[in-house]
Amino acid sequence: MEALTIPQDLIAEVVNGKPYYYKGYREVLDGQKRTEDLMGSSYVQAWIIESVLHFLFLNVDRKTWRVLSNEVGLHMGLNHNRSCDIALFEKAQLAAIYDTEAYIALPPKVVIEVDIRLEAEERQADTDYLMEKTQDLLDFGVERVIWILTRSQKIYVAEPNKPWLVVDWHSPISLLPEVDFILSELLKD
Repeated sequence: MEALTIPQDLIAEVVNGKPYYYKGYREVLDGQKRTEDLMGSSYVQAWIIESVLHFLFLNVDRKTWRVLSNEVGLHMGLNHNRSCDIALFEKAQLAAIYDTEAYIALPPKVVIEVDIRLEAEERQADTDYLMEKTQDLLDFGVERVIWILTRSQKIYVAEPNKPWLVVDWHSPISLLPEVDFILSELLKD
């Protein structure tokens, strides 16, 4: 029996050589969905990302910080790539990057993720993935990882060498020194 080759565009991330597939990739392979059906965000996910980006553009010094979004690709090593919903970099970090095709091989200061959109055999796999990706980003040098989860309306905040926090959408979240937000307040607009 020949092994099934899964197209690259159904792979969300490759971690230590192991591919992680977009949720619903099997339906694409079976012809029930199109690849494009997997790539989009739900209304709530898109609304949260839009609200956070709007807040960042108004409250972060754009001369110092670059706010990147749209599944920012991070190259963390050979066969080891992650993507991020929102990544905050100091502009000086990115000054020497000229390759328009390459993923960024430097850690952002802050990563913000909204939900997990990967294929999982069981609900526990989502939690395992969140923990694994968060630790991977921290090990890469990210200083703060924030996960916004829509189903539970919880926010995970992780920093190196500190206990990870789990709070609700009404709690203040520190992004950068002197830049905090409360998600429930951002979503009132």
